[in-house]
Amino acid sequence: MKLKHLFCVSALAMAGASTAHADGAWVHSVTGGGEDTYPGSGGAKTFKMELDARVDADGHAEGDVAWWFADGTPASFGSVTCLEVRDQRAYLVYAAEGGEYSGYGTPGNSVMIAFEDNGQGRSALPDRQSFIYYANAPQWSCQVWADFVDAGGDSGGFPVAWLHGNVRVR
Repeated sequence: MKLKHLFCVSALAMAGASTAHADGAWVHSVTGGGEDTYPGSGGAKTFKMELDARVDADGHAEGDVAWWFADGTPASFGSVTCLEVRDQRAYLVYAAEGGEYSGYGTPGNSVMIAFEDNGQGRSALPDRQSFIYYANAPQWSCQVWADFVDAGGDSGGFPVAWLHGNVRVR
């Protein structure tokens, strides 16, 4: 119970934290929070996720990602190492700092995930995400990750629907 509480407090602190960039020239960002449902789950909530990431024109990225199992147990959280935006899609990699999901929460592992922003409002389609991958390599390139997802290497790109919440790609 203590770990869950500590993780939630840390995640809330991360979500509100933002370091000012030297010249303020953030060119893209992805923010959001919500619950997703994986294919084969019968529409049930799989994970809850929060993210806040941005990148400048030189490719310097910063931000945080955190996600929990449906029962509230922390699955994985960490700091963004790269972010690439293509149209309404954001592809990011973060360095895992902890969590209970084997591999995904192992400190130092690279965790890759992509998001698709399908607009706002009741008539918009649900936002979507890729499956989540991890590697025990120091860092994956966001360009390689984006190319993999865009080529359909992730079961067609964005198979995971968001049930509640919103992803904003700018």
